[in-house]
Amino acid sequence: MGIKTEQEKQPTPAPNRTSLSLAEENSFDRQIEDLEKQVSGAEIQQGLNHQAPNRANVQKRIEELRRIRETRSVRAAVGREREEVEMEIQSIKDELQKGMPTFKEYSFTRKKDGPFYNALKQWIVRSEQNPVRRQQIARWKYLKRRIDPTDPYIANTTNLFPDVSNFNKH
Repeated sequence: MGIKTEQEKQPTPAPNRTSLSLAEENSFDRQIEDLEKQVSGAEIQQGLNHQAPNRANVQKRIEELRRIRETRSVRAAVGREREEVEMEIQSIKDELQKGMPTFKEYSFTRKKDGPFYNALKQWIVRSEQNPVRRQQIARWKYLKRRIDPTDPYIANTTNLFPDVSNFNKH
């Protein structure tokens, strides 16, 4: 790893894709491994890097890479891991469905429905503004993609509605 230029020190912006390719995942793994060597001082001991890295910045970059990799991985969960993923999906789905309108209410409520329409609009605004809910939805989408990375519709949030199975036979 030699001395980094100012441009190389900047975090790599995430591409405008929802998931990483296998090559990108491997690249993230190598970057994390190299950064962990910097933190442990292995590169300095081996003479590969003559400047001591700022450990806090390097650790921050490692966490950033791990977070990106965790939330955008495309590797399918198998075996025991798949069971754990399915259990977590169900617990998140149960939590998200609390107070959620049905798919029918969401899809067919119109302005002329008065208080029902207002209640639906308020629920939508509260849901969109709730950062915990947004994180839960992002985690649910990631886990759903881990079940079947080849299905482009598996992480569709419409599937979260309590009665969507009656409408969406996918």
